[in-house]
Amino acid sequence: MGAAFPEVEAPPSAAALTAENVRLRAENEHLQVDLAAGQQREESLRAEFAALQQRLQELERQVSPNSSNSGKPPSSDGPRKPPAKRRTQVTRGDSGKRSGGQPGHKGTTLGQTADPDHIETHRPPRATSR
Repeated sequence: MGAAFPEVEAPPSAAALTAENVRLRAENEHLQVDLAAGQQREESLRAEFAALQQRLQELERQVSPNSSNSGKPPSSDGPRKPPAKRRTQVTRGDSGKRSGGQPGHKGTTLGQTADPDHIETHRPPRATSR
């Protein structure tokens, strides 16, 4: 009634492990090249998609003429007023910089002098009463 032990596989040889390591490194390098190509393709597709969205908006605007984008009188727009265009929408991309002077930039400004060349006085005109 002896219990049979399962056979234990011998560990792989150093040569086999080295060969497997070389194969895995080559596969990894190939996958990294594929990933970089896929990321470039995604970036170009996103840019193309944004351009197509903009083109679609322009075409939709042309298809639905109203008094603001055609020679039609405002009375022909109907009782419902079209939504006002947002003028705050920025078409340029975000540069990542804050508005105004950038840190580290030395500004220049005119300063007061103790001895000016000439002094000019500006007074408001006199009010005349009737």
